[in-house]
Amino acid sequence: MKPFRQEKLPNGLQIKFFDETNRYFGDYHRVCLRVVMTFDLEVPGTADLSDAPFWNEVRSSFGQTLDVTKRLERMGVPGAAVKQTVSDLIDDFLKAADEYMSRPDYPRRLAQGELVRLNKNLRFY
Repeated sequence: MKPFRQEKLPNGLQIKFFDETNRYFGDYHRVCLRVVMTFDLEVPGTADLSDAPFWNEVRSSFGQTLDVTKRLERMGVPGAAVKQTVSDLIDDFLKAADEYMSRPDYPRRLAQGELVRLNKNLRFY
């Protein structure tokens, strides 16, 4: 499935939106967007990759790219409001992106969080 919208932030983070909306009862829908944030660990210059030991640990755990998936959902949306609800969810998400995901240190923070999620013993902060 191809994303229906993509954004690339100045720090190298790519955000892709996939629409997984479905009708669940009558004219009511579950608006569901899968958001995949991808950071290419092999491209220098997009973020501060100067901490080699940390990034080597990230590469050994995730490979060439770090992919993190989030879901945005809204239940009970009438059919006539689905398109606007999708737009609203994306706009709200991208507002957050402007506030903190665009920061130069965000890819590192994202990688740290994913290492913690994998229960890695973080030696590098």
